[in-house]
Amino acid sequence: MESGNMKYYIRPAKMILNDEKDTSSSVMADFTYQMRKRDYVSDAYFNFTLHSKIDSFISKAFFVLDSKETIELFQLETLDRNLSMGYIRVSTILKQEKLKTVLEGLHNGEAVLRVVLDNGAAMEYIPSKDFKNRIQESFYK
Repeated sequence: MESGNMKYYIRPAKMILNDEKDTSSSVMADFTYQMRKRDYVSDAYFNFTLHSKIDSFISKAFFVLDSKETIELFQLETLDRNLSMGYIRVSTILKQEKLKTVLEGLHNGEAVLRVVLDNGAAMEYIPSKDFKNRIQESFYK
């Protein structure tokens, strides 16, 4: 980039419900952010698609670490919603100062994505092995 920063994109990968027996819902998630050498220098776009037949909107989403720390996602915007195909696509912002913590937490299996719907239901998603591998690749670029 003109600024001297490198733009990083962690391609969409699957997150699965924290309850291994329930396969009725999943999330495809991706990150876009900038780094200068080893420093994260921008907020990240964290976009995800919730695949579910639920007739609701996403009211909020955040990461929860094993330490019980909650990391908020800001500016949640619905980009696309199709009930017949069973998905909702949203865009969010993850603050720069929390990006490293979230990526490391997801990679190490110490973080979940919690999605809260406007009907009050909440679901937690963990990264698939593929998503963990994509995050790990980003650490070495």
